[in-house]
Amino acid sequence: MDNAWIVTLVALAAGLTQSLTGFGSALVSMALLPPLLGLRAAAPLVALMAGTIEISLLIRYWQALRFAAIRRLGLALILGIPVGLLGLRAVPERIALTVLGLVLCGYSAYAFFSPRLPDLRQRGWASVAGFLAGVLGGAYNTSGPPLVIYGHSQRWEPAEFKGNLQGLFLVNDVAVVLGHLLALGAAPSRPTPLDQLRPWLAGRRAASCLACAPARYASMSTRAQASMMAWSVSGS
Repeated sequence: MDNAWIVTLVALAAGLTQSLTGFGSALVSMALLPPLLGLRAAAPLVALMAGTIEISLLIRYWQALRFAAIRRLGLALILGIPVGLLGLRAVPERIALTVLGLVLCGYSAYAFFSPRLPDLRQRGWASVAGFLAGVLGGAYNTSGPPLVIYGHSQRWEPAEFKGNLQGLFLVNDVAVVLGHLLALGAAPSRPTPLDQLRPWLAGRRAASCLACAPARYASMSTRAQASMMAWSVSGS
């Protein structure tokens, strides 16, 4: 199958997952695209295109967004992104892919078993979760797991959960794209993010149309949505 068609199908799965659950597009994409494009090309592509999903969802859940709840998370996330970007270039790709696989499997196990988390109300937890999210976002554009776990510990309502995450993800994607643009370390023989822009957008449009149908899904708890998303990642 042509790479463009594969990227389109991945974008469809990623966009549908994010539209339904409020997160997960990067986890699905980064589980499938690195073997096809290479890790250093897939990471900025996913960051570049995930923003289109997040902007549309942020508009939808704008009124549920709580800036006070995510301010510390966002600041720590920005501080962690340069660490992840540097690590992506300093660590051999084979090791980086192994760590990515561990992250995906670990989060899938968490979402599947859905352990009940204690209330993490101390401010330091937001800094820890945000920094870890920034490191993972800079390296793999998978900032979701620490943020989702932290959101569960705060008992955010589904709409607030989705609104807060879209705001954080958008900050992550803008910072990651800018970081990759500054680094510009892609080899000429590798596909660049812009090479895959058109097929990704095609898959994104299809995902948007499909996501409009299952209105009942929006009332599910964030834990139930997380479990469903875990099945898509583990099945990848």
